[in-house]
Amino acid sequence: MRGGLTASLGAAMLLSAAACTPPYRHLETAGLAAHNAAYDELLADNYQGAISDWERAITAIEPHSDGYYAGQLYIDHAEYQSNLALMSLLAHDPEAARKRFLEIPLILSKGYAGQRAVLERSNGSRQALAVLLSAVTVAAQAYASQGATSYTERQDLADSSAAVIEGIWEHLGPIDPNSLELVGPLEIDDDSVRMPFFPTAGVFRALGRVVVPDSGAMCTGAFIRPRIILTAAHCVVDERQRRLSPRDVVFERYDFLHKDAFLENRPFRTHWLSEIIVPKTYTHQADWEDDWALLIADREGGPHFGYRDSALALRRANTLAIGGFNADINEGRIMTLDYGCPIHGIDRETNVMVFGCKTFGGSSGAPILVTRGRDRLEYVVGVNVCGVGQQSDAASRSRSRDESLGCGVGSANFIGTLEKLIDRLES
Repeated sequence: MRGGLTASLGAAMLLSAAACTPPYRHLETAGLAAHNAAYDELLADNYQGAISDWERAITAIEPHSDGYYAGQLYIDHAEYQSNLALMSLLAHDPEAARKRFLEIPLILSKGYAGQRAVLERSNGSRQALAVLLSAVTVAAQAYASQGATSYTERQDLADSSAAVIEGIWEHLGPIDPNSLELVGPLEIDDDSVRMPFFPTAGVFRALGRVVVPDSGAMCTGAFIRPRIILTAAHCVVDERQRRLSPRDVVFERYDFLHKDAFLENRPFRTHWLSEIIVPKTYTHQADWEDDWALLIADREGGPHFGYRDSALALRRANTLAIGGFNADINEGRIMTLDYGCPIHGIDRETNVMVFGCKTFGGSSGAPILVTRGRDRLEYVVGVNVCGVGQQSDAASRSRSRDESLGCGVGSANFIGTLEKLIDRLES
């Protein structure tokens, strides 16, 4: 008798579990397998192999199928597309990268519209099926509990059926498509030098923003060691020349293209700080050479950039790249990348450089990367601190892009402090 009852309950639970398996799961799994293969190629510095695998990942999730929309696989598509763009940069093809980055907002907006259409079509049948399966599970649990010999057995059966019901409603229950909102705006400036930038792979995931919650001030920053973040000093010194304490500042690592971030408008993962280091000689009126800061996070942040001494690295470089939250596009809500900016001059005494990246408010503190040679795009050689002639965010917005120049502090000015800090943290 007990065997038959248990089998009946097991069959009901199996039916429920099968019904709970979303139809898009096999597409998601196939895409993830190709995605993981691409990461293996990336770790081996085989950028063309990684590009092929991420193209295969996009094909695997079958864009424009109902499963693609219902499973929100268009967000995976956007992430894979971003990874393709990043690999194009590493493979010395910035034009292909720019084209791929520009397609991402279109992928997201079309995918979101398709998802809403699928949900609106299926809402009624999903609710009816959920009610039916819940009733079957409750009936099976009640039938099986008649043969239970102890309170513990009956409680275990009740708990197991409750878990099944919860799973049914999670996957099949009512969903209000109007409760979902698209992160935006997604319009992107069509500039031949700049591109939208979604740092989803490799060391690019070290990028984020430095935020002062009380004032709303925002800069860019990046992990350059597991717990050390590089930014500009003026981002962590207020208008009264007061150095902010760690509790006044947070670092938010940019993670736009994962499903929770996109659908819930939470594109940043927060890191609290335990220490802020600013040169003792820095003031807002001081020369730019002291405008750097090192922040210590309370925990490791995952991938991080390396660093090189600018006094040596910039002898061989003639163009730079800077990714930051430039406020002139989308009000700084989507990161942009200035790529291939010419170096116009370097002061060898102060290690201050002037370059052709069109930096605006919000990109202060962004790491400066070289675009040529062995260290390209993975090693920091300085920190962005200003646009030439910039007096304020308002002034920076008023400058035309053709007139925009940026300036930065070479890593030679902070590398000594950085290496002492590394020794202290790792000892």
